[in-house]
Amino acid sequence: VLARAPEGSPEAGWGWIHRAWAARFARQPEEATEALARARQCFAALDDRRGLASVADLERRERAARGDAAALQEPLGSEAPADGDPAEWRGPWERLTAHYGHFGAADRLGQPEAALRALYRALAAARDTGHAAAQANTLAMLGAKHADVGDLEPAARWCSEALQHSASLC
Repeated sequence: VLARAPEGSPEAGWGWIHRAWAARFARQPEEATEALARARQCFAALDDRRGLASVADLERRERAARGDAAALQEPLGSEAPADGDPAEWRGPWERLTAHYGHFGAADRLGQPEAALRALYRALAAARDTGHAAAQANTLAMLGAKHADVGDLEPAARWCSEALQHSASLC
């Protein structure tokens, strides 16, 4: 993406976000930080709030992974325009990945209630995508988390629904 994208374009900004994700998974924090800075610079110059929000999501995820519990308290869409509703100005896939990030951080920090809240928000976003695989994955995560905390009735219900969505993919 970055090789084909004009410098300073929205495509370049999203390319830098993808580069940050790749560096994060490769455990290269300096490269991830540099890529996020480049994405932030690009989106700021374009006044692209969706792009800036995605940069902030990944920055929050990184801070939470390092043990910053306060990062979990920052609401999704805190970068929104004052009159903006995150459900309206961010797409369902962006919301889904942001909620997955909140879930992962809360789960790592041993905050099961916060993890469940993030998964319920992720489920709403997954349903908004209309994509059966996204819904099946989120439902399975929700069922597994309920099982982790000993809530077996909702765990069975969510896992059963996940199975139904998964079967529709075959």
